[in-house]
Parts: sequence; C-alpha cells; structure tokens
Amino acid sequence: MSTEIMNGIIGQYKRAAGMFDKFIEICPDNIWAQPSGKFPVWQTVYHAVACVPFFLKGAGEQESIAYPYGREVLTFQDLTKTPMDKAKLAAFAKEINAWADKYFASINDAMLAKKHEGFSSRVGFESTLAGVLTGLSGHHMYHFGMCDAALRANGKEGLF
Repeated sequence: MSTEIMNGIIGQYKRAAGMFDKFIEICPDNIWAQPSGKFPVWQTVYHAVACVPFFLKGAGEQESIAYPYGREVLTFQDLTKTPMDKAKLAAFAKEINAWADKYFASINDAMLAKKHEGFSSRVGFESTLAGVLTGLSGHHMYHFGMCDAALRANGKEGLF
C-alpha cells in the first residue's frame, strides 16, 4: 500500500513536533512561566503535546501513556500549577511522539478518506483520517505560534 500522501501530511506534524522540541530546549525560564495570550507558555506546550492521542487513538482505545497532569490542566481549566520542568516535558513529548510514530506506521494512503471512528466519536462530528491528520498538524502549529509569539514579545528571535 502506498504511503506517499500520508507521509507528506505526517511530515507537517513532525515538523511542528520538532519545533516544540526545540522551543522546550531554548525557551528562557521567565518566558516559560508567563502567559502568551491567555495561557501559560509551558501549559500551551503541554496541551499541544498531550492532545496527540486525543486526535489519533481509536474509538474506545485505552492508551498506556502516563499524563503528568489531569484533564483540568490539559484543557486550561486550571492555570495555577507550577510550570512543568522542561526536561520532564521534553521526555513526555518524546514518549508521545514515539506513540504517534507507532500509529503512523499502521496507516496508509488508502485509509485517508475513511472515517476515523475514534476522533469522530470524541468530537461529535464525522472526520476522515485525512481530516484528523491535517487537524492535528494545524492544532500543533496554532499552539506553536502562541509560543513563538511569546519569544518575539520578549525580544527573542522566534523559531518560525
């Protein structure tokens, strides 16, 4: 089965994931803790990374990932937590990306036009696998933009 189209779409996700990896590495501590827009920068990174399984896992699929924070932090309902240690978040991102890579290895171009049952059931509207993958990339880039804006607002060079 062909994976040329799928690999192109997944390449966009991997590009954004790599930008988050670099951002975690270079972000100054004072920016890491401050808000960009409404939410703390570290929490924006955590949200983007932690949402990957929400997009990709199948209907009823249980995941083996241990999340450092509960749903309230993930969904920005609790903005009071101490900023997550960058090394810990980098390790969590690596774990999530390894999980995503296993998922990506299980799909092919012929599956792109088919309904993604898991995501569709979680969001309450039908989406194809292509829609889910492009939505995931867009979600990553949107939140990375918030992080990059925080660097620029503080006189630093952005990564994008």
